[in-house]
Amino acid sequence: MGVGWAASLDVSFRAIQWLWALSLCADSRAVTREFVARLLKSLIEHGRHIEKYLSYYFSPNTHLTGEALGLFYLGMALPELRRAERWRKAGLRILLDQLPKHIRSDGVYFEQASYYQRYTVDFYTHLFAIMHANGADGIAPPRDEEQTLWRKLEAAFDHLMWISRPDGSWPLIGDDDGGRLIKLAPRPSNDFRDTLAIGAAIFKRGDWKHVAGDAPSEMLWLLGPEGMARYDRLQAASPREVSMAFETGGYFVMRDGWERDSSFVLIDCGRHGSETGLGHAHSDALAIELALRGATWLVDPATYVYGAEAEARDWFRSTRAHNTATVDGEDQSETSTPFAWKTSANCNLIRFDDLGDCVIFEGSHEGYHRLPDPVTHIRSVVMLRKQSALIVSDRFAARARHDYAIRYHFAPNCGAYARDNRVEARMPNGESLVINFFAKAAGPSGVKLWVEGGWVSSCYGQRAEAPVAVFEVSGDGMVEITTVIVGGAQFVVPPLGGSVRSRPIP
Repeated sequence: MGVGWAASLDVSFRAIQWLWALSLCADSRAVTREFVARLLKSLIEHGRHIEKYLSYYFSPNTHLTGEALGLFYLGMALPELRRAERWRKAGLRILLDQLPKHIRSDGVYFEQASYYQRYTVDFYTHLFAIMHANGADGIAPPRDEEQTLWRKLEAAFDHLMWISRPDGSWPLIGDDDGGRLIKLAPRPSNDFRDTLAIGAAIFKRGDWKHVAGDAPSEMLWLLGPEGMARYDRLQAASPREVSMAFETGGYFVMRDGWERDSSFVLIDCGRHGSETGLGHAHSDALAIELALRGATWLVDPATYVYGAEAEARDWFRSTRAHNTATVDGEDQSETSTPFAWKTSANCNLIRFDDLGDCVIFEGSHEGYHRLPDPVTHIRSVVMLRKQSALIVSDRFAARARHDYAIRYHFAPNCGAYARDNRVEARMPNGESLVINFFAKAAGPSGVKLWVEGGWVSSCYGQRAEAPVAVFEVSGDGMVEITTVIVGGAQFVVPPLGGSVRSRPIP
């Protein structure tokens, strides 16, 4: 009874971590027969509870797969128990059944949340490690299911590689809760390199190693000396391609290389969450992330909290908290309860072409068709590789007059201010960025440009102040806003504290 038993996933994680702790401390004199008997009795209670309260209906996502992994762990680690074989088989069956549902054909996690995708590949990495350590006899699934398992898992790892930023961090798209299956070493929540490196050792992928870098200590814990040696022998090689379309999941990546000083653009043009539930989705249709010459400039502000602060919860998943456009101050998708939505905006891809010197994306969404005068938002993004520049064109098709606003959220370490038709930003190390804004509208009632205070959360429960560039225009009929983003301009930017025009944000 109590909060420790309220969620079966928590029970599963606790059982897994106790099994690790027991294994690590088994030779200690402090681990008495009486203690072991008491611990085993509790672990049996954990297994029975997980088995009875599997999340088939409440959260058939990482809750269900995490619980299944707990059953598999218990069944493998404690074979003397009468229920061990049943738990092992049940856990494995659920993991095999759910992976094809949770990972789309292109490797994207079905809830459109990058952190939960990392969660998922961690679960299946542990499954691999246990099966490998214990031998496949009597454990391995039928060959066709095993092939599906590894094909899906490899695709999920590949997607994680593609959305990595040049600086070694990852965008936190959709929800994130900051949790880990097992925290084997201190690591920022948006650093997935340990997961990718372990995947590289398992699948022998030199391109993943190129992105992940040196072998992490987590690899030794999970794969042992053999896994470390396999990783060391693996030849790192830069991925051959520099653009990728994940059309089923709806993510499009533009790069000019795979080095620390490369440029990177990520565009969200997919579903609003999964087909069966929208709980971890954000109102982020056609949002972008941007790094130029290795510096991360425009970011997704992520999640911050779930239920603790309702106003903050709604802000972080709102349209105005993403690098996209609002119409008449409305969100593309309307929120309901903290894990539900009244309406949802889904995107449509128009084109994605890599022409060598430039990459072109064009997509649209119909989230504002619910307005009395429907509005279609069409966004084009052109990456100019040689110039380290990005051109973004936002077109709004409507009949009546509307107010349109484009927002760009800077990383927390930036300073920024508005001047004339442009926003100038600078990193503490002197690197700089300029965003120029241009508007074309019939009968405009004025154009406004300012920098306001915003937030960015790089870990659940934590947030940092960050500047947000806002460009606003009103117009009748077709309205077009073009932004030209260029890195490396030379100018002096005033300090952040004295240059940002703040507006109250939760």
